Amino acid sequence: MTRKIEKKPNRPRLRTKEVGEERQTTWAELLNDLAYTTIIAHLATRLTTTVSMTALLEFLLLYVPVWWLWNGQAHYATRFDNAEDSVHRFLGSAQLIGLIILAASIPKATAGLSVVYALSYASVRAILLIDYCRAWVYVREARPYTGVIITGFSISVVIWVGSVFVEQPYRYGLWAIALLIELATPLTSGYQMHAEFPPDVRHLPERYGLFTLLVLGQAVSGLAMGLMDSPFTPTALLVTMLGGVVIIGLWWA
Repeated sequence: MTRKIEKKPNRPRLRTKEVGEERQTTWAELLNDLAYTTIIAHLATRLTTTVSMTALLEFLLLYVPVWWLWNGQAHYATRFDNAEDSVHRFLGSAQLIGLIILAASIPKATAGLSVVYALSYASVRAILLIDYCRAWVYVREARPYTGVIITGFSISVVIWVGSVFVEQPYRYGLWAIALLIELATPLTSGYQMHAEFPPDVRHLPERYGLFTLLVLGQAVSGLAMGLMDSPFTPTALLVTMLGGVVIIGLWWA
């Protein structure tokens, strides 16, 4: 049953049971999305410079955690975001700095900067963990759900940090274990918890849609830059048009 909930500044509030209010993606969410699209652009560059099975596996090893980071932030916001919560805005700013460092580590994330990648990832996830701890304190009715998330994400952060003390390639194995724990954590909360505290249908579809458009925007920019660096031959123009068809097809889908 939906009901109106009292708004209080500087604390999370449960958004999924609110009524009579239209929700939109916040400016802070869009700013963080730009950092994520930069990370994805660097990941794509890694894959295009070396096309091999090893490069593909490295791409997945780095991409899936980043994608899950974005999902974690989006799903927290869709349930507990409060535009008047200045503490959450401060934490979001700290996440942005962590994402910038994470983006800078991408080109050598499986080489000399793997420690930087692991620690920056753990930092961004730990900040989200603080958000969930605040939600556990202030949104008592959601504690069965937030408690599961806090437990799973805490274990994951410890493993990410611990991986820096392990040599490669075993470090990557710990990354995979930590990621599996993160992926499984929402599932362990059970269907009943998701039904009781579902994502906000006023908010989440727009988040996925806008993020997809931002990523496609990076693809458009890359396509234009590729044509600029090539002679305007019929072959180059044909490749550009085919790339445009792919982008339009993804947008249409």
